[in-house]
This record gives sequence, C-alpha cells and structure tokens, in this order.
Amino acid sequence: MANTDTTLHGLSSSKALIVEDDTVLFLVIEDELKCLGVSQVFHATRVADALAILERDKPDVAILDVNLDGDHVFPVAEKLDEAKVPFFFITAYPPETIPEEWAERVVLQKPVHPPRLRASVMAALKIGSDDKERPAATASAVPKQA
Repeated sequence: MANTDTTLHGLSSSKALIVEDDTVLFLVIEDELKCLGVSQVFHATRVADALAILERDKPDVAILDVNLDGDHVFPVAEKLDEAKVPFFFITAYPPETIPEEWAERVVLQKPVHPPRLRASVMAALKIGSDDKERPAATASAVPKQA
C-alpha cells in the first residue's frame, strides 16, 4: 500500500520502466516507485525485452541497471534519450564505467537505499529543480566524474 506521505503528486498516473536482472532488487525498486505514486511499472531483464517495451509504450521515467548478465544497457539508454524519457543508471560498478556520452546522467550506486532512490527519481524528473535541460545529480546519487 502506498505511503501518502511520500507520494509525489506528479507521479500519480505515471509509468516507469525498470531494466534490472536481479528480481529482488526489481521488487524493492517497484515497491518504492509505487509508494512514490507511480501507477504502472514495466520490467525487463534483458536489453531486447526493454527495447520491445519501448516499441509499444513510453514510460515517464526509467531506471537502468548498467550490466544485465554481461550485456550493457546502453542501447536502451539511446532509445530513451531519443524519446526524451528521463532515466538514470544503477550499478555496482564505479560511476567512471559509464560512457562519456552519459556523463550527465545520475548514477545510483548499489546497494540501492530508498532515500537515494527517491532522490534519483526526483533528479531524473527534475522535481524541485529549475534546470529543465538535463537531469541533475544529487548528493544522494553519484554523478560521473570527469
């Protein structure tokens, strides 16, 4: 059941895509997104599955695990960027492993903690920010260093 204290009103009818191959982590993220008010969550464990979802639907935000059982998620990031869907990365690897073209994106380090996840979602959606051009990194989420 969603906690109304943490619900973000702008997310009440939104859709999210979670590209994550760890089922337990997916369930944790899904639960947190629902607590924030997200109404529909799509799940993909492989790049091909995520691309198929994007062919038929457009999420309002996406969360991308960088490494999906050895495959990198960057083709999904490209499609999301083309569609102007805000997204961020989650990874257990150092943020420096993210390619330079995605250096401006938020990188949330694993293990994922709910307050940091919320901050990353808000940064990706630019909630509470006047910067409408690119997602801003937050103190709770790690931006890639130059």
